[in-house]
Order: sequence, then structure tokens, then C-alpha cells
Amino acid sequence: MPLPKPRKNEKKQEFISRCIRVEALNEKNINKRKKKMKQYAAICYRIWDTSKKSAESDMSILSDALSTEAKRVTFDEYIDDITQEYKNSQEGGHGIYHITQVRELSLHYADLVEKEMKIEINYDMVKAAATFHDYSLIEDPDRDNHHTKSAQAFLRDKYMDKYFSGDQKVIIACAIEDHRKSLQITPRSIYGCILSEADRGPRDIRTLVLRCYKYRTCEYQKLKNIKTEDELYEDIRQHLLENYCDLKQPGMQAKINLKSLRRELGKKARTNKEFFSNKKKCIPAMKKIVAQAIKDGSLKDYD
Repeated sequence: MPLPKPRKNEKKQEFISRCIRVEALNEKNINKRKKKMKQYAAICYRIWDTSKKSAESDMSILSDALSTEAKRVTFDEYIDDITQEYKNSQEGGHGIYHITQVRELSLHYADLVEKEMKIEINYDMVKAAATFHDYSLIEDPDRDNHHTKSAQAFLRDKYMDKYFSGDQKVIIACAIEDHRKSLQITPRSIYGCILSEADRGPRDIRTLVLRCYKYRTCEYQKLKNIKTEDELYEDIRQHLLENYCDLKQPGMQAKINLKSLRRELGKKARTNKEFFSNKKKCIPAMKKIVAQAIKDGSLKDYD
């Protein structure tokens, strides 16, 4: 389909909107279409500006626009764009807040690995793995297979070819595939170990309760046979007690040994075990945490 051109007496914003729609229709894949919206906009603004200066050919306009867009979008900008897509996540607790938190924790753990184990870490690989690890959940609530689907989505992303070699992309994809603690496997690389540990979050009680509450109350989890509020909170308590109070600290420790991280996580595990073990005190305390988050609006951070 030829590139659109401004019509007589057509206003700038009217043309830009029409142009973007035309360009978007050329891409049948919805996911790719979303990622290219900035590129479409750049092309259309360029066409408008050029049409007011000289009658350049369509191919010249397209080439110039694509070149400008390529220079404008850096790796970190693209990672930020991918992060924004998590606004539409189909699962509570797996939105922008979680992805940003996992990325920050991953970089923190990567720094510890580099300093204590003297292992050179590619921080862009860490960022990519953390950003894509729940990517399939944006449109597909299939949690049981999201680790595999997210790894496949990363491998299909041609933009990443600009920054990583084929071998590096495979390592990142494996890290994404290995990040789920419930798989009970040892991640295949240091990047998988870092991501797996970071995915469990900072492990402070408030964050654990609110994130689990959002996940347990999202549409996907309503399929579970939980009828009362007390049953909901008991389900949350049991899950957190089983998965975030392990004094042996599985996960990254199965592959690497960081004394500072053991101390940090061990202290939190003891605090969490004391809190979640006492059902009589825990459930009212969790209700209070959720009620306060709803009141002050902070619960939406865990979408």
C-alpha cells in the first residue's frame, strides 16, 4: 500500500491520525503493530513536514523517517516502551510495578554477583530478561506456560538483534524460561539465577501481601473455589508461608553463594515466618494492610 499524502485543506492532526491508521493496517500482527506505533508516528510526521517543503519521493521519505526513528530509540527507551505494555497485563500482581521491581532487584543482585564472585555481568542482558519474563501475560492469562511463551516472544523480537548476539539471546531466553520457582529446577545460567531470585520480590510483608492479594483477586484466579473473605486471606497466608519463609533460601543459592544476600534474605525469612505462622494475628493484620492500600490508592501500584 502506498504511503498516504496530505489532502487539500487537511489539518495536520487529521492527516497524522489517518496516516497512522493506514500504516498500522499494513501490519497484520497485533503485537508487532503495537511496538511500531512510534515508528508509524515518526513516518507520518516526517511525511507532513516534507510535504510542506518539497515533493520528495515516497521511498526517500520512508528511508529518512526510519533512519530518524532508529537513531532516536535507544535500548533503554525500548525497554521502557516494553515495560509500559504491562499496563494491559491480564494478571493482577504482574503489571508495571512488578516488572520494574524485578528489574531493579535483578540489577542489585547482578551487582552483588560481580563484586563478590568476580563474575563479569552484562547488565543489558539482565534488563532484557527481567523486562520480558512475564511478557506473555499481557494478553494471555495462561500462567502455567507463561515462562515458555515469554521466552519465545523475546526470541521473536527482532529489535533485540541490534544489541545481542544469537548466543546472548539464547541465554536470555533460557533465563526467562527458568525463572519460575514452582518449576523446582536450577536455572541454567547465572542470569536465570538472578532473575529467579529477583522475581520473588523484596519480600517485605506489605509488598508480599498486596501483590498476592491482587493476584488472588484478578479474573483468572476467581475461577478458584474461594467463597468468603476469610478463605481468601487464609489462601494468601498459606501461599506466603510456604513460599517466602524458607530459611534455607532456595533459588539463586542453588547456583551461587553470596554471603551478603544470605544474610539479607535470611533476616526477612525469619520475620516473615513469625508473621505468617500466627494465623490468629496474621489474617486481621493482612486485612488492615489491604484496607489501608485501598484507602490511600497504593493498591493500584500492584496491578
